[in-house]
Amino acid sequence: MNKKMTFYLLVSASFLAIAIFIFGLIYPQTMPGSTNILFLLVITVLIALQCRYQLLAGISQVNEQITQPVITQNKPVILLLGPHTASWFRQVKQSESVRYTGTVTWLQITSPHELEQRLNYLQQHYPTTPVYTFFPFLPDDNETIELTINKLNSWMTSFKPVLEKSALPCTFAIYARLSNERRSQAVNNASWNDVLVAQQAQSVDFSQALHDLGLTLKNACAINRSEIQRTVMSLTLIQWMTESGLLQTMEKFFSFSALRLNKILLCDYGTGFTRHGAWSNWLEQQYAILPSLSAGITLPPLPAVVTPVATPAIVIRKTTRMTLPPVYWTLCFSTLLIMASLFIHTFFVYEKEIKFKAEINHVASMKDISAIRLEEKIKTLSNVEKVWIQRWSTDKNQHWGLLPYALFISRISTLLAQLKSINIFTSSASQAFFNSGSAVLLPASEQQLQPVITLAKKHPDSRLLITGHANSTGNTEYNLYLSEKRASATRNWLIKNHIAPERIMINAAGDAEPVASNNSPTGRQLNRRIEVLIIPSTIKI
Repeated sequence: MNKKMTFYLLVSASFLAIAIFIFGLIYPQTMPGSTNILFLLVITVLIALQCRYQLLAGISQVNEQITQPVITQNKPVILLLGPHTASWFRQVKQSESVRYTGTVTWLQITSPHELEQRLNYLQQHYPTTPVYTFFPFLPDDNETIELTINKLNSWMTSFKPVLEKSALPCTFAIYARLSNERRSQAVNNASWNDVLVAQQAQSVDFSQALHDLGLTLKNACAINRSEIQRTVMSLTLIQWMTESGLLQTMEKFFSFSALRLNKILLCDYGTGFTRHGAWSNWLEQQYAILPSLSAGITLPPLPAVVTPVATPAIVIRKTTRMTLPPVYWTLCFSTLLIMASLFIHTFFVYEKEIKFKAEINHVASMKDISAIRLEEKIKTLSNVEKVWIQRWSTDKNQHWGLLPYALFISRISTLLAQLKSINIFTSSASQAFFNSGSAVLLPASEQQLQPVITLAKKHPDSRLLITGHANSTGNTEYNLYLSEKRASATRNWLIKNHIAPERIMINAAGDAEPVASNNSPTGRQLNRRIEVLIIPSTIKI
């Protein structure tokens, strides 16, 4: 048998299997769901064989490797903003406001006018130069927190008109003396929690960034006394910023300005602590902490800056040439068949869901429930459960075996168990609770009502539904009124016996639900009754 004949046989077998599959979808009663699944597998195998046969004609792939040139990045410029920028330029001339560290240029900004001039100059002469901002904060620069916040607010107010025009990345840095560590090998005798990365980053919320900083400090593994001391004092510093109002001040500033906060850095500088300033005063007042003083005054250092270097990118381009099978469309057609089958199944399940809800809703309703109606509901629900079990055993092999009958039966069983859990008390089998035409409880009835109190206390989360009944003596309207009065009298007695009134509901059935014939005095006495249903809290009324 040649290859061409083999191919034609595969195509013919595929179409025959597809035709039988469609017939099974249209007439599901003619074959079980397992047969549909079997034919679906046959179709898939046949199509796979067709595709393999055609693709054997050849697939060629050419890989081309291209190395893109390195893109050189201009040296970044970082603008020092904030009311504490003068602290970084005390070692040079007062007229000098520029500092160079490696490949980074630092510019001190002392006024809104200077900031505007710097930005305009960079935009005109160096438009491709990346510009970032650095906002240092010294918690002990002022004696009180009020002075610190006022100083920040004053600076923000003056710079706000300029900052609203330019969206610039900003790194917020907190400088504090947090340990007694003597760092002989550390640059500028300082310890940083991270480095300043000069690149565009997604902006973050100030409170979230401060929270993340605290989590990082808590999760860090301290290996010596200085690191433990630094971690404890850093977390205390974050607590002070949160409680003192600094957090709200900075969060409001970054919310209303164009500066995009990307990180909060923490710097421990110096070889000891200071005992003046807002944060130090708070430490003394809050915890009576008086750590050892620093041996000298150390100016706060600038952080190390990392400038990402672009690496050569290697791109591999793949050119693929293949011969698609002429009957490749059969794969799409099979997919449409599966979608049609799922649509038919979904519509069928929807119809069954509607039918199930129609059968179950009127049974599940607890409106005007009574003992007789409860027994009728349980009986009806048991019959419905048997019907759906029979349907499940008959139809479970149809529609790919994905019918929701098991879920329906589970819902019925749950509802049936809830209804059967309702405790019923009725006075029909005991001595009469009321005289004819009366809604006053007889003295003997109080002793017979004790089981109701026992059940109510045994199930403290349950609700009590009292239904009053009357015999046929008198007209219908009067009997309905009388039965309601009897239910109210029973309710008042239960309240008097310490049953919470919000747990009790009443209902009047009149003479509509007799349990005996009204043609005899005994029967009328039995019909002159009250019923109490102890309903669990899981059942909605």
